[in-house]
Amino acid sequence: MKLKLTGDWILVEPVMRKRITVAGIHMPEGMQQNEPHYGRVLEVGPGKIIEAPQIVKVPQEDGTTLTFLEANRLPMSVKPGDMIFYSVLHPYPILYHGKGHFIIHEYEVFAVVDDEEEGQKLRETLIADTEKHESDAECPEHGKKCSPWYAESDGKKGIYCPTAHNFYPEAELNA
Repeated sequence: MKLKLTGDWILVEPVMRKRITVAGIHMPEGMQQNEPHYGRVLEVGPGKIIEAPQIVKVPQEDGTTLTFLEANRLPMSVKPGDMIFYSVLHPYPILYHGKGHFIIHEYEVFAVVDDEEEGQKLRETLIADTEKHESDAECPEHGKKCSPWYAESDGKKGIYCPTAHNFYPEAELNA
């Protein structure tokens, strides 16, 4: 089955990362709402319509007229095969070819990665620390108002502030 998307919809195959808690419990991708999601674009729609469709009439050789609607669309910023970072605030999970996928709007894509290997490295620079509870995290700048979470960056554990986009290593927090 081939899926033909409409508008600015994108079919994404998530690239999963295994995560195990200290207790040995497997934490599937997406358990941390604020964590970046990474995946491969499989299909894209033709783009969002930006103005009302126009009626186009094309005369044919046999004297008849072919009438159809033509719409101006915004071009899609991603294409099949692109590796992307995306938000999953409003995804539509589907089972496609026996695997879990997401259908998302183009506006939920926040970065396209040119090099898949570099994308994986970038993704691993900020991952949620599943050994601690997200609700216990407290940001040095905003307290709990910014919904911070425990994270690990470049091998250092600490707290990530999604409002300021800052990572605070534990060593600096405890000093």
